[in-house]
Amino acid sequence: MYTRMETCTLAGMDIDNFKALAHRDQLPVKQSKSGSRRSEGYSAHDVLVIASGHALSIRAGYERGLQPSTAMPIAAAARDWIQKAFACPTGQTDIWVGTIAARVSSFGTGKAKAGWYVGGTLANVATEIEKQSVRIDNGVFRVFLVNVRLKYLSEDVDRHGNVRCYVRLPGKKKVRLRALPGTPDFMTEYQEAISLAKTDQPRQANEAKRGSFRYLCIRYFASPQYKALDISTRNWQRRALDAICKDHAAKPVAMMQARHVRKIRDELLATPAAANQRVKALRALFGWANEADETTVNPTIGVKRLRYASSGHHSWTPDEIQQYHQRHPIGTQARLAMDILRFTTGRREDAPRLGRQHTRDGRMKFRQAKNEHRNPIDIDIPIHHALAKSIAAFEDANPDAKKRLTFLATEFGKSFTPNGFGNKFKDWCRQADLPHCSAHGLRKATATELAENEATPHEIMAITGHTSLRG
Repeated sequence: MYTRMETCTLAGMDIDNFKALAHRDQLPVKQSKSGSRRSEGYSAHDVLVIASGHALSIRAGYERGLQPSTAMPIAAAARDWIQKAFACPTGQTDIWVGTIAARVSSFGTGKAKAGWYVGGTLANVATEIEKQSVRIDNGVFRVFLVNVRLKYLSEDVDRHGNVRCYVRLPGKKKVRLRALPGTPDFMTEYQEAISLAKTDQPRQANEAKRGSFRYLCIRYFASPQYKALDISTRNWQRRALDAICKDHAAKPVAMMQARHVRKIRDELLATPAAANQRVKALRALFGWANEADETTVNPTIGVKRLRYASSGHHSWTPDEIQQYHQRHPIGTQARLAMDILRFTTGRREDAPRLGRQHTRDGRMKFRQAKNEHRNPIDIDIPIHHALAKSIAAFEDANPDAKKRLTFLATEFGKSFTPNGFGNKFKDWCRQADLPHCSAHGLRKATATELAENEATPHEIMAITGHTSLRG
């Protein structure tokens, strides 16, 4: 809470103005315990209301407090809207509020008029103020602008450059707002989203009692063994276990049997790959739990994975490679990305990490990203002449590329993430009219090409990094 002198300082007004406003009941006043109307201090919101009303009266052409007949409409117009804006919980997006205060006579004999306002982007406010200004043919007018930051409104930008607004209350799902920010429809839609969010029952997490499945998962996620896994492995394991927790969080682990694991697996019969991933995540969970003495049971023993027919990722054909080359000629980043994948047999996690530091004496030396923290595999292969030519052409066309640590980079000059590179390469495939092709398909195509050129299995393994003939 702020004292009277602190409020005056923050509002940019002297004590005489403050007393004049207080005398005319133009200040926020709270009832004291004794029933008197003596203020017990002013909140930050009160200070904002006082400052805005004072600033608006000054903009209207008055140096001191206004008479009630002229001051009240002006101050109330700004105060009411600002109070309304701050009372409604909205987020981090800036909303501009424009208010016009006008006097009918330039000599100050008429009453001041106020109360019209518009909210939205600054450009929208400026346009609307220009329209309203035309209607004021007589007298003097001033424009008062306030920048309001709403509390629970968040925004992001999609890949097409469109700004999306959401209402996001703590513990609630975010709600998309479709109307144009600042318009009456936007505020109406916002208020409805807030009301619905407040009436919804808060999401309650299942109680993690000792011995329950959720408790075991929490212990596993905090263990050094889990934290030592690659981030991609941690992510899919957590997604699988969290999905199981939705229906089985509170159930006791000690009573879990193989038939229960089969039931959990069979919940996803329509997607056998996802079903098998659940089994794999449960095996990792109970394998750790047995070793850490968290439980003595392992219900995953004897549970088999679902068998299903799958050809895996599509393997590129020579014609498809040629089609990609025609769409993305040498010297482009799209072509360099393909050549790196093809001639190093790297995965999408490997390609965006490679750079000049991995080339030495005509050879490409790097550690594969897959299982690098558990079973690291180092690759040391000759640089193919086509790859060397592609790197040189790209660096000639893009001089700044030599200054980067990686051959490939985003449009902002930063290294790709594995998922980001995978999505970008998929876009390049679509541009070449090859939507069914992917980065991993090039790895398979190279292995196939090596076999067709009479490379031995162990020679192929040395290039692809496989440690077993089983794949």
